[in-house]
Amino acid sequence: MTDYKASKRIVGTSAERPIPTSTTEFYNQGDGAASIDLYTSQPRLGIKAVSGNGTGYMNKIKVWLRVIGTHTSTNNVYVRVRKISDDSIVATATKTIADLTGDTAITEYEFDFGSCVNITAEAHYILVEYANGDTSNYLGVSRHSSSVSGWEWVVHNGSSYTTNSGQSMRGIFSSQTGYSCTAVNI
Repeated sequence: MTDYKASKRIVGTSAERPIPTSTTEFYNQGDGAASIDLYTSQPRLGIKAVSGNGTGYMNKIKVWLRVIGTHTSTNNVYVRVRKISDDSIVATATKTIADLTGDTAITEYEFDFGSCVNITAEAHYILVEYANGDTSNYLGVSRHSSSVSGWEWVVHNGSSYTTNSGQSMRGIFSSQTGYSCTAVNI
């Protein structure tokens, strides 16, 4: 007789089992009205954190993206956290165009090298970055036509940032308790 429940048993001591996690969301804008194009002449866009937006360490970012036109499958699409004070990169998460679909779909990023960002530190940008394509071949980043308190929609044209009042990026920024990461302070 086969014991079908054997594969469902918890194995190991409590120290050997994974730590349960819970998620804290710092930003959640799930609805989207349209998208903004991301390509060589407009390589960065996202959100500027303008006030203390929770406590903890952010390690996951979900954004709604779609691929329009033809791209090299190895082109990188980044989510980066940058300091507002000097635009330096604090943390990076990477995917390639091949990881994305043509339809608007939620894309989940986790920061490279197991890092997480202390979101209570100085003001920062959370950006989707793509430095390839043109006006016919671009990445669409879903946005919403209303803003989220404490956050501002920003677009970078290759040399400076512009704030678009009354808009927000469609996305979810979160952290998990019990997640082992290397803390990066902004």
